[in-house]
Amino acid sequence: MVFVSVFALDIGGISHVAPFNEAVAAMRKFLEKEAPLLGAKNFFVSYVGDGIVIGIVHNFEAKDRRIHGLVWNVFQVGLEITAEMKGYAAGQDVAGEFRGDMEDVGAQVLEMKVGEEDIPYLLINTDKVSIGALNAVALAYADPRINPGLMVSPKMRQGYVLTIMDTSYQGPGKRIIRVASSEMVLLYTLLFMQGGRFALQGIASATTGITVGIIFASSPSLHDDPIGLFCTQGECPIASDILRAIADKPIVSGGSRGLFKKPFRMVSMDTGASLENPILGAQIFGVSWCQDFFSAEAAELFSMNTGVDQIFLNPDEAETSVRRQIEELEPRFEVVGL
Repeated sequence: MVFVSVFALDIGGISHVAPFNEAVAAMRKFLEKEAPLLGAKNFFVSYVGDGIVIGIVHNFEAKDRRIHGLVWNVFQVGLEITAEMKGYAAGQDVAGEFRGDMEDVGAQVLEMKVGEEDIPYLLINTDKVSIGALNAVALAYADPRINPGLMVSPKMRQGYVLTIMDTSYQGPGKRIIRVASSEMVLLYTLLFMQGGRFALQGIASATTGITVGIIFASSPSLHDDPIGLFCTQGECPIASDILRAIADKPIVSGGSRGLFKKPFRMVSMDTGASLENPILGAQIFGVSWCQDFFSAEAAELFSMNTGVDQIFLNPDEAETSVRRQIEELEPRFEVVGL
């Protein structure tokens, strides 16, 4: 059994731009010393903008206290240096006391069981965007124009089930709906025509029920800078399909303190957000290796697309039509995690 655990937390740093190089270096050194003692197969510290991500491949279950405890200690190393250097918002996003689960302190936590040790996984980090900024990933699982594998792979043709969260829900737990990838009109209505109300959270195989993609976190209190973890082999879209899906709709809410919609741009890992624009970085990794997925070709792909959708209804008709569809979907929502 192999698990991938990814943790994201903003510990402060240089304005809204990036963490201090000294903090990141110290965190990496600490992780390199301590992770092998737990038998970790692979581990890394990276960042995009001012958010730091820690990834660990290990043989424990999800929510293992040893893994979460190690990650907490790694973040503490970075927090201490950031505070010493009088970094902007040092520790501001640490939401509570650590009690064995990194979600308790406000971190985004993605944990996925790895079916085969040699399958590569894609990790996407974002900064200066709203929680639904990666909604377009759904297109890689539903639109053959984005992912031609949907036409030629018997396993992919069986489809996927996508979990979508209603971020407007204020009660206990979280309010979700599960939509089959074949229900493209419903997916489009929920993910792209509701002004950020709904956010894609997970993707599972329709035949096996196995999770093949997780986005942002299980906590509904987190409303910006989503991260995504995706299987990229077998019955899953490959890494380039996922990036192509996001690049197909690169205009996202975020940037300049979330006040504007701006173009999504891809940058190399360990790049700060010096211009306060929405950015993403991607790295691909396996059990014993990890590399940046950035390329000049990928950057050009994001720069070419305008993100302008053609809607063949006037605004009033579009709003009425979408509202009617949402009302019809209401009985399918459920509240989970109580």
